[in-house]
Amino acid sequence: ERDAAAAQAAEEVERQTEEAAARAAQEAQAKAEAAAQAKEDAERAAQQAREAAETQAALEAARAVEEAKKSAAIEVRRGAAAEARAWPRGEKGVSLALDRLASSTAGDAEAEATAVGSLALVLGGLVAHPDEEKRRTVRFANPMFNRDIGRWPGGVEVLYAAGFRLLHRPPFQPAAKPSAQASGAQASDAHGKDPCGAWEDPLTAVDGLEAVAVLSEPDPFKDLDAWTQWFETVKTCAGAVQARADSLCKGPLKPPVEDAPGWAKPR
Repeated sequence: ERDAAAAQAAEEVERQTEEAAARAAQEAQAKAEAAAQAKEDAERAAQQAREAAETQAALEAARAVEEAKKSAAIEVRRGAAAEARAWPRGEKGVSLALDRLASSTAGDAEAEATAVGSLALVLGGLVAHPDEEKRRTVRFANPMFNRDIGRWPGGVEVLYAAGFRLLHRPPFQPAAKPSAQASGAQASDAHGKDPCGAWEDPLTAVDGLEAVAVLSEPDPFKDLDAWTQWFETVKTCAGAVQARADSLCKGPLKPPVEDAPGWAKPR
């Protein structure tokens, strides 16, 4: 009996020892798994931190690039505006501009005639209707203007010689469709639908502005002498351009206003 009891006690000790060893193994495994999970979590957190840092760096780099583009666009705009202001005014400036236009269109007599003829129509319309404000703004983004005049060095300089200033403003935005009661004149207002579509200035995508040439009219009621001088300058420039257009066309070029290029018609 004593031997049986001793054997039973030994078996119990052995069972408890095995259970303790099993528990220890389980605890060790759990600790190892927890350590592995913690390592994985730490690696994931580190990766996320790296990605966030890279994303932030990329965003900051992109912002820096955009700012650099905007600064460059501003400098280009300022340079163009300065050149426009510096261009000689009056008949002398027209002559220099027309000579530059002739040089830039060398070999393409039709292009020169089209450009000079279109300019003659614009300035002639101003002389005939100096009080119509819509005639005193020319959008460089208009594709027909760019085709006829804007693409040729010397073309826009004719406008500068006549007193136009180079400005930059938010791009043209078509207005809402006019009501059925609106007249034809209202429907074709300067802020209405542009029938010529849009030619995209590459700088517009950078700074959100477009180039326009604007001729400011002095108030004749406040300063008649200034207005008279302004009108005589426009008239003289128009005459010089008309004379060049006549020589290119081998005869007088005086079509009705209705035949003016689309971008030159009042809206």
